This record gives sequence, C-alpha cells and structure tokens, in this order.
Amino acid sequence: MTQHAHFIPEISNEDFKRFIRTHKQQLQGNMNIHLQLDSLLTNYEQEVIGILANSFFETITGSDQLKTKLAFHQLLSIWIQRHISVLSVKRLHAFYFILEKAFVNLYDETKDEQLLSGILFLSSTFSKLFQIYASANNRSRDRRDLIPHDFQILITSYLASYPIDELYLLQNQQAVSPIVSSWKRSEVDGNLHFIPDAFQTSLSPGFLDQLPCFPLADGALYIKGSLGLTIQEQSSIANYISQISNLITKYDRQEKAITKKLLTLDRFNTILLDCVGVDDLAYIMKQCEELLHYNRCVLYAYIPWSKEFKGIVGSELSKVQGFKGPLYPNQLFDQIRITKKPMFIKDPALSINKETIELFELSSLIIVPVYYEHEMLGWITLDQIGKEFEVAKDELELLEEIGKRIGHFIQKHEGQVHPLYGIQLTKRELNILTLLAEGYDNRQMGENLHLSEHTVRDYVSSLMGKLKARNRTQVVSTGFRLGLLK
Repeated sequence: MTQHAHFIPEISNEDFKRFIRTHKQQLQGNMNIHLQLDSLLTNYEQEVIGILANSFFETITGSDQLKTKLAFHQLLSIWIQRHISVLSVKRLHAFYFILEKAFVNLYDETKDEQLLSGILFLSSTFSKLFQIYASANNRSRDRRDLIPHDFQILITSYLASYPIDELYLLQNQQAVSPIVSSWKRSEVDGNLHFIPDAFQTSLSPGFLDQLPCFPLADGALYIKGSLGLTIQEQSSIANYISQISNLITKYDRQEKAITKKLLTLDRFNTILLDCVGVDDLAYIMKQCEELLHYNRCVLYAYIPWSKEFKGIVGSELSKVQGFKGPLYPNQLFDQIRITKKPMFIKDPALSINKETIELFELSSLIIVPVYYEHEMLGWITLDQIGKEFEVAKDELELLEEIGKRIGHFIQKHEGQVHPLYGIQLTKRELNILTLLAEGYDNRQMGENLHLSEHTVRDYVSSLMGKLKARNRTQVVSTGFRLGLLK
C-alpha cells in the first residue's frame, strides 16, 4: 500500500457542482429508495424531503445565466430562503443523512474515488446550510411584517406617472434599524428604478423629514418631486396608498395565519416522527393539548359496521374508556362522517345528551374526524373543560390536517393491534390469520408454525371470538376490513 492510499483530496465548489450535475439522476434514484425504506418518516415527510432534494439539485446545477454568476454560498442562501416556511432542523438532518447514504451507495456501485471527496464536501456544505438556516430563521421573525415585493411594484408602477424624481419606502420604522428602500427616476428611460443598498446608507439625517409623507402599513412612503405635487395629486396618491395599506394589512394577517399553520404542522409532524407505534397515542393526545392549547384532547374509535364508538385515550382514562356504546343515527356525527370536516359546537346542550355533558363537564367543544383515505377511524374532541371559547375557520382547517395525520399514523403503525376497534392480536394469532387468508388448513398451518392441529384450532377459535366471526371465512373478511390483513 502506498503512503498516500488513504488521502482524500479536497474538491472545489465548481467541482462539486459539476459532480452533482453528472450524477444527479443516480443520486436522486438512491435517495428515493432510502426515503421509501425509512420507517421513521411519514409519507408526508418523505414527499417534503423529496421536494427539498429535487429543488436542491436544481439550485446547485442550474445553468441559467444568473445562477452561473452566483457564488456557491449565495446559491445555498437562495435555496434556504425559498423553503424557509417548510424547513426545520430535523428535516435538514433527515435530508443530509439520506443524501449522504445516496452518495455512499453510488460509491459502492462505481468505486469512484471522487465520491469520497464529495461526501466530505457534502458535510461542510450542510454545516453552512444549518448556519444559513439559523440566521434566516431568526431574520424572518424580525422581518415578517415587511411590505412584500409585489406591493412595492404596485406602488412604484402607479407613481411612475407623477412628476417624481425619487421615492423612499421606510419599513418597520419601530425597529432600531428601520429598512429604507429607494427608487430614482432614470434619465435614460424615464422610469423609476430601484437603488441598491449602498445608496440608501448615504441619506443624511433629517432628509426624509423634508419630504411629503404617506403612511403605509408599518412604515411610510416619502416622495421627492422635481416639479412638486399639486394638492389634488397628493390627495390622489394618499387615497391610493391608503388602499394599498389596507391590502397589505389583510395580506399580512393571512400570511401570519398560514405561517402559524405550517409551523404548527411542522411541530406536529416532529411529534409523530418521535412515536414508534399506536401505543404512543396517549402521548400524541397529550402533545396535542400542549401544541394546540386545549385543556383536554380525547381520541374515540368508530366501528362503522356496528355503528358503535369507544373512548380510547385522553385525560381521566377510566372515564374515557368507560364511555362507549352504540351510536344511533345522529345528524351531528353523520355530517362529520360525510364531510370529514371538523365541527365547532359552542353550546353542546343543543347537540349532546345531558349525561355526557355532565360526565365530561362540557361547554364549547370541537370534534375533529380521524380518517385514512375514505375510512373514518374515529374522532378527536378538544375542549377547555367547562370553559366556553371561540374558534376561527383557519384553526378548524389546521385541526382538519391534524386529524388526517393522526389517521395516517394509525394506519401506518397499527401492525399487530388495532386499538381503535378494541382488538388486540398476539403475534401468533396474526400469523394464523395471515395463513388463513392464504387458504391453509389446520394441518398445514401447524406444520408451518410447528404447532399441533389442536393448538391451531384453539387459535382459530380465539380469532373467531375476538373478531366476532361465525366461521373461518368471516374471520378473514373481518381481518381485511379492519386492516389487520393487507
């Protein structure tokens, strides 16, 4: 072995970009395989990370003129900024580990020594990404109220027809260092053009105070006109800026609501990723209480063929699990079952019987359906234990997404047990059920499992009792209906 056999040469940013461009298809294929095999990631998380990966490759290898002129660190910043609303530290870690596995697989296939350099470069690249993300995440909290670029275009386009030389937009004026954006009319084409930051810093103290001012959202608009503005022109501009200001305020509320929803869902996805099976449902309900700020969150099961319900987990477990029985035709639950939409009940006395209200000290109540695809598995109730409250439409939309994710989690992790239906099968019973579905008789099942026919018969009888089946055929059909068989 030579002296330099273990030496791994460093590669440049451009080398790495060329390498990604060359092996992009193979790396994406390897990543897709690892995403599908990762049991800790939900399908939603797999899709998100897949989107992040495709965008990362496109950003790094893009051939348009702008990207070729940008430094590697700038490309990383662009990628972070583009996905700041869906990124989290956990997702960045998951993306890094899966991409690293894709590199290792490619090395195993090709034995290309340059891949080892690529893996080392990948590590430093993600260190930079984590730093950029941390910085952008903090900055986004400080700048979330800034006036969006689209509104700035509306303003400058409108004002271009007025005799204006310069335009200054002061944003976030309550901050220690307000942001000033500026435009200046060009002598070449006569249009208002944005001026880079270097020009903004040259403003002398008190300069803006000498110009006409128009309040705009959290800031103000200052105008410098070469011929001066008439009173009528100033009035028209003030009216237009006022309308834009109202639009920005409305947009800001919507933006904050969407951001809050995405952050909450991201945190909830992280909670689900930390759980390994349906035994964690009690933990999930407790986390829902903390995350969604409710005093009580209870999960109920719904058995469609018998129209029965059963309390599963929640505060005061004995009371919850003792609450079960037939669910007769009920307009309230029929609406939830059909629409699959959450329902807010401000006064339960009009919809729920008096005994239930007293048992759980109910006042206002939210019922959130839990379903997977078209099958309603149950529902969650959220309340403040005796306290009346209000709820907005966007919160109900958030709770709908929470219900979907819990349904997906149950369907993915139910495995040997189906707690929503109160049915628990041992590993041996599940083996017997699987062989029954494949058409094996008692003798064949005994040979496969090294059991006597008598013991197999006992297991089949146990399955018939647990699944309330009259014969072996019903055992199998019920097993499929409950999702115990795939």
